[in-house]
Amino acid sequence: MLLEVNDLSVTYAAARPVHAVRGVSFTLDGGQTLGVAGESGSGKTTMALALLRLLPSAARIEGSVRFQGEELTTAKWGRMRAVRWDGASVVFQGAMGALNPVRTVGWQIREAIVQHDRGAKGIRGRIEELLESVGLPARRYEAYPHELSGGQRQRVMIAMALACRPDLIIADEPTTALDVIVQGQVLALLGELVRESGIGMIMISHDLSVLAETCASLAVMYAGEVVEHGPSRELVREPRHPYTAALAAAFPKIGDPASRLAPAGLGGDPPDASLVLPGCPFAPRCPVVMDECTSAEIELWNAGLERRSACLRVLGDAPETAAGTVTERSG
Repeated sequence: MLLEVNDLSVTYAAARPVHAVRGVSFTLDGGQTLGVAGESGSGKTTMALALLRLLPSAARIEGSVRFQGEELTTAKWGRMRAVRWDGASVVFQGAMGALNPVRTVGWQIREAIVQHDRGAKGIRGRIEELLESVGLPARRYEAYPHELSGGQRQRVMIAMALACRPDLIIADEPTTALDVIVQGQVLALLGELVRESGIGMIMISHDLSVLAETCASLAVMYAGEVVEHGPSRELVREPRHPYTAALAAAFPKIGDPASRLAPAGLGGDPPDASLVLPGCPFAPRCPVVMDECTSAEIELWNAGLERRSACLRVLGDAPETAAGTVTERSG
């Protein structure tokens, strides 16, 4: 198994501790793709950065993260430096902010390689091959970030993430601020890399349509918890949690003019992450809330074949409860 996450929680120290991630569990193997969806503040980026311990010192990480059988939450910092880029890498959100504006893109990719293999030879040729593999001319080695378009900078970020031949890539909103055509090109590139290299990929986005086209399975997060999990296209087509349904309805459907006139979306705001609320955290905004939702103990219940949903309404169809974890099954 490439990655095993069990009961992962992240709390930020403050006058009132902020519970950004609450008990997230899943597994991922090589060649598998997992999408993580949710609105801003749902905890998806914090969860992803916690996997490689890239959070500030104020964050307390609890639970287990096993990468290729090795526990990362207790690993020494020297070992974590070795795992990052070499074993697992991140395509950060906002390439212009992630790239150094006063260094060429070739220099920045080279730095990642040298940090993990100081005796590496033929580095320039390797970097030029990387650039060409993501659809950029080799001559862009000498380019500065400001000389590239948004889509080209995003491709550089992907090339950098691949520089040390990792087994896992975490892509955090890789298509943010890109036009639709470039989005499609970047997503196709990521999908091709997974198929050809057999790497595992976690992709984070608020856009369910992007994840449905790119990832085999999908986990939807709300208030730091996973509220639904399952095969991505089935989950988008037939959501079993009201929050997932609201996310899916937020995007117009091609060929359906009526979807453009749908209500603007959910009212209200996500709950205060410093509070521990009884019942379902989505209850105050849920359009189909029941009295029991505000007090019942909520967990991920069976909601169909390889489907899980943290909604009381699925109990009538699938009375057997899950163990409270999200598992992406191989095959």
